[in-house]
Amino acid sequence: FFSVSSTMVVRPNGCGIAGLWVIVAGTPTPIRLTGVHVGAQMIDCASEVTVSQRFCNDSAATREDACYVFPLDEQAAVFAFEAQINGEVVVGEVVEKEEARRKYTQAVASGDGAYLMEQDKPDVFEMRLGNLPPQTEVLITIKYVTHLKVESDGAIRFLLPTSVAPRYTPAGATAVPSESATVTTAAARVDVQVDVEMPSPICTVFSETHRIRSDITGGAARVTLEAAELDRDFVFNVTIAAPHEPRVCVEEAPDDGESRVAMLTLVPHFKLQDVLTEFVFVIDRSGSMGGAKITSAKSTLKLLLQSLPDHAYFNIVSFGSRYECLFGQSVRYTEQTFRQALNAVERMGADFGGTEILRPLEAVYAMSTPAGYARSIFVATDGQVSNTEQVLELVRRRCPRTRVFSLGIGANASHHLVDGLARAGRGTAQYVQDGERMQGKVVQQLKDAMQPALNDVVVDWGLKGPAAATGPVASASPEGPEAAPAKKKSLLGFFTNKTAPAPAPAPAVPPPQAPFVPPPVFAGSRFTVYCAVPRGAALPESVTVTAATPEGPLDVVLPVPPAVHYGRVAHRLYGRAQIRDLEEGSSYLHHAARAPSAADVRAAVVALGRQHSLVSAHTSFVAVEKRTRQPVLQRMWTPADRFQRDYSPITPHYFQRYHVPMAARPCSSYGGSLGLRSSDNGPKLSMLREARRCAPPTPAPAMECMAPQYGAPPPPPAFSCSAAAHCAPPHRPPAPPVARPGSAAPPQPLQQQQQQQ
Repeated sequence: FFSVSSTMVVRPNGCGIAGLWVIVAGTPTPIRLTGVHVGAQMIDCASEVTVSQRFCNDSAATREDACYVFPLDEQAAVFAFEAQINGEVVVGEVVEKEEARRKYTQAVASGDGAYLMEQDKPDVFEMRLGNLPPQTEVLITIKYVTHLKVESDGAIRFLLPTSVAPRYTPAGATAVPSESATVTTAAARVDVQVDVEMPSPICTVFSETHRIRSDITGGAARVTLEAAELDRDFVFNVTIAAPHEPRVCVEEAPDDGESRVAMLTLVPHFKLQDVLTEFVFVIDRSGSMGGAKITSAKSTLKLLLQSLPDHAYFNIVSFGSRYECLFGQSVRYTEQTFRQALNAVERMGADFGGTEILRPLEAVYAMSTPAGYARSIFVATDGQVSNTEQVLELVRRRCPRTRVFSLGIGANASHHLVDGLARAGRGTAQYVQDGERMQGKVVQQLKDAMQPALNDVVVDWGLKGPAAATGPVASASPEGPEAAPAKKKSLLGFFTNKTAPAPAPAPAVPPPQAPFVPPPVFAGSRFTVYCAVPRGAALPESVTVTAATPEGPLDVVLPVPPAVHYGRVAHRLYGRAQIRDLEEGSSYLHHAARAPSAADVRAAVVALGRQHSLVSAHTSFVAVEKRTRQPVLQRMWTPADRFQRDYSPITPHYFQRYHVPMAARPCSSYGGSLGLRSSDNGPKLSMLREARRCAPPTPAPAMECMAPQYGAPPPPPAFSCSAAAHCAPPHRPPAPPVARPGSAAPPQPLQQQQQQQ
């Protein structure tokens, strides 16, 4: 994540370098990382994180286009980006992605400082720095908020990803440049400080990945990690006295009192009769699973096999570049089949080549399910594939009949794939880091798989007026003061409910809820949804959650406290949830009578990104640092314009070729690069990049010199060179005019005519 230590990015041209890098004469060159600081505020199940990284250009040349790739939590919402250079702070703005790229390339071509931050995947981001001056430090700061995961024992998990692992590209799939990476052995050190605030007293703070120091005072704590080597993800857990207390909180934007977002979170507790289940264990045995990962996967599989109920059916599918099934069809769980499976697990190794998960999943879906059984697929993988969207689309199509539970193995597991599989398959996701205890996580997932699928969940936000509820409202108990108290089974177990609120009228327009389709409900797993309170509407008195089950509806009524919190954490998480709905095809647009077009989805994502200042698949951060007395190159178009540097994902315009007279080149061919200077001590601007690779085989015709000019005035009708001392060719006598075939002889110069006379 931060650096030269964790990630080596390999570009399509075969070059690679760790951390922040720039291509110089076809060679990747690193830009030194001098310091990293991470500050975070962890409030209940949400966290706001600030990451500051200081880079130094030690060379004597301006670095025109430096790039680095870094990971974030898959649920992170990046909302702030700034660069500080030479005492000046440049704040980024969120604009549409193509517009951001255009601003970046124009600023770089103009000699200004330029900074661009894009999302490659929901858990992989890329930043580019343009025109980094020589012998200069730049401090890059990003801020993001994220929703924290809750473990099966109620511990709240803080995660700081530190590396992007290599992504295997199956045949026929398109590789993503930022997903080609490898871990290096160089060490980067960072300081981390996290301030923790919890709604109940903190019991313990512990980390199984790093040595930390924690100071606990009641419901607050400070966690520090000093000068650590982040060679793997940094994870620590916080346990509190009342981890499963359900609550609704309302956040009001400090600069807009009419902007309010409600967040509902609860951990259901109920017991339903287990369903007959067929378990299919899909195990990643690709080369990237070598070492501790395959050992962890085998231990997990053994634990799952030992915990299966007697009436279960099961099968094991191993995959890599190929796949194989232990049984042709799922078999009944008996002592004989159990022993046969254990022997097969003992022989497993990371020897199946690349990570091709699509074909084995298609094969599993094609298998018949035993009559009367529900199928649950367990996927254990590090998720290092590049065709993630194809895999998730397959799971979404088959979701109604088959649930998917995913387990991320190792420090570099892809959160986009692991979490995406669970969301698309209406299951749950868990992660096992090196050295972490897995038993509780695995057993909880097995219990979830044996529960009935509670997908029909309705949240009644209690809002008055046109936006009152989403979907059908559960029927209420008999009302009135004389109604007798009754024992009622709810999402939080049994409790006595004397009265129940009357059902709200059916809404004319659904409220802005996110996720629009509530996630499935599992006993012991946290359930969280957001809702924007309409402007001018009164806060609701209570919120009701209802889930349909084979044994009848389960519901719970939660009071809404009148006090509001001030901030924008819930606003940003709400905006990120809306964007994810749009990206995954589960938004309010996708449930309308008319299916939305790609342009409709893109426009909605761009609007949300701008509203909440969030990076997304269609919005990016861009910042431009205006610099005085910087040359601007006027571009002339030639046939070579169709060529561009193949390692740049940004695009075409900045890397087009600039032409000057052939005599001004360092040699008469396209064999090297040329730099022109605006003055003796002015900055050098590279005008030809990798010319040998992209030039046509024959020399281009001489063009008039497009010399640097200060400022950016409109180009004059006829250009005159103001820097002839630097770019004009040596003086030579003019060549005699050449007569073209079929034309009259060219007129001779007057001096020559007088000599002839």
